[in-house]
Amino acid sequence: MWKAFLPMEVTLTLNPNFDSNEQQLRCNYQINGLPLLEWIAKQIMKLIGNATFEDIKVTPNEIIINIPIQDLPYKIADISIGDITIQLKKE
Repeated sequence: MWKAFLPMEVTLTLNPNFDSNEQQLRCNYQINGLPLLEWIAKQIMKLIGNATFEDIKVTPNEIIINIPIQDLPYKIADISIGDITIQLKKE
C-alpha cells in the first residue's frame, strides 16, 4: 500500500570518483528533483546501518566499491568516469 505514494519515475545520478590511495571507486548519489525522497532514503540507510556486500559498501551518502589489490607491480593511478544517470520506473 505504501508503494502508492511513490512517484512513477525516479532519476538517480551517481557521481563516481576514484580514490587511488584506498583503491576505491566512490560514487556519491542523489535522487534528482525529489529532495524528500532522497531524505527518506538516507534515513532508511541510517536505520539499517551501512550495508556491505563483499567489495561493495552502501552508506547514506555514497556507494564505495573496493578494487582488490593484486600482487602486481602496478596499481590503478586513476579512473575517469562521468556522471551515471539511472532512470527507475515503478511497475
